Amino acid sequence: MKIGAFIDASNLNLSAIQHLGYGIDYNQLYKLCSLGSEKMVKALVYAVNMGGGFDQWIEVVSNCGFTVRRKEPHVRADGSRKADCDIMLTIGVVRYLPRVDWVVIGSGDGDFEPLIEFVHKCGKKVRVIAVPEGTHSAMRKQADEYVPITKEHLFVPPHYVRRARESGRLRKENE
Repeated sequence: MKIGAFIDASNLNLSAIQHLGYGIDYNQLYKLCSLGSEKMVKALVYAVNMGGGFDQWIEVVSNCGFTVRRKEPHVRADGSRKADCDIMLTIGVVRYLPRVDWVVIGSGDGDFEPLIEFVHKCGKKVRVIAVPEGTHSAMRKQADEYVPITKEHLFVPPHYVRRARESGRLRKENE
């Protein structure tokens, strides 16, 4: 079974932080994407460069097995920024579709519903991986498999764990 994984980093990270309190653990995400297969054709993460350690983040995600496709945000006249990777992700899926049996979409964004329909019309299967509270109902219905991101798939920074232990909110494993 050949797999292509296409991850909307902004959607997954923001949903995970808003609804679960922490960011995505990309090692865990890669495991979810692989479907237990030894043949990952391509694993792409689409991300917007919003600064603040972005290059370090790319290195971490790349070390987990993903290739990062970065997009620079459009800066408007008023100084606000706008960026979206939906089109880039869609083009990636279409580009790799002839080489895969399964497409994994890492996003709960309902804008990808037509993409799922297209993938199905091409005779391929779709797995959607997303945070349940941030997943559009159409994504769950259209996917052949829906995998919810839970707390076990999150990256909790070590200093959070240390602070939680010090405050008594988290006990050491042997206690």
